[in-house]
Amino acid sequence: MAPFYCLRVHLVKEIWAAAFLGLMLCTVASGAGFEVVAVTGQQAAGAEAGVFFEDLLTSGSRPHFNETGQVMFAASLAGANVDADNDGGLWLADSNSSNVLLLARQGDQAPGVPAGVIFGPDAFLKRPPFMGTSVVGNLNDAGQYLYWADLAGTGVDDTNDAGLWSGTTSADATLVARTGDQAAGFENGIVYSNLLRGAPVMNATGEIAFSGQVRGTGISHLVNDDAIWRGTPASFDLFLQADTAAPGTTEKFRSQYSNGFGMLMDDQGQMQVWS
Repeated sequence: MAPFYCLRVHLVKEIWAAAFLGLMLCTVASGAGFEVVAVTGQQAAGAEAGVFFEDLLTSGSRPHFNETGQVMFAASLAGANVDADNDGGLWLADSNSSNVLLLARQGDQAPGVPAGVIFGPDAFLKRPPFMGTSVVGNLNDAGQYLYWADLAGTGVDDTNDAGLWSGTTSADATLVARTGDQAAGFENGIVYSNLLRGAPVMNATGEIAFSGQVRGTGISHLVNDDAIWRGTPASFDLFLQADTAAPGTTEKFRSQYSNGFGMLMDDQGQMQVWS
């Protein structure tokens, strides 16, 4: 048996771990055996017959899992009618692995955007610039997820080709924000230009925070274009903006240039930001 790499451990009633055993994604509870979530070469859940998991370590992507043992993971695909436009996706598996749900697949219509706008060819396989391993999104203990993906298709260009989505199943996924859309908390005409300036966070109560950049009148790149928004997926607002006064100091907030702001949020909604 090949050694496994334990990615993260939670201490609850049981110890849950997400592990790679060879090319097998598993969960393991203390005192119990492995529960297999996905295996390379296996029929991919939610895909047409003959489409199978090809790689569970896409671009160094790491799965996310919660205290109940649910796992959200990205994978690449191969098989019947699979090409560079639809060879990746995002899945959510229950703790006992009895239900593995396809949340989104490259090439599919993206929720909350006009018909013909699809998840792009690198939507779930891209390595974000802010971490050595890719962070697709976040998953809380209530089974709510938040993920980032790029877009392609009708009317998509480099000004509106990315978004954030949230939900609990593929059927209820909703668009949180999209590049090119009006930026919350800013004057009319100032839009999101980048939504991937740091890993988005979501706590156990469903509050979210995400960082990004904006463009428009009065906005200067790497001066005041970085910001953090927080709230719920359905209702959020500007939390802080670069080049504004940092409370308790004589300084102003400055982004970390290549990575934006660093941030954490606990289950009581308290934020920690580094600048």
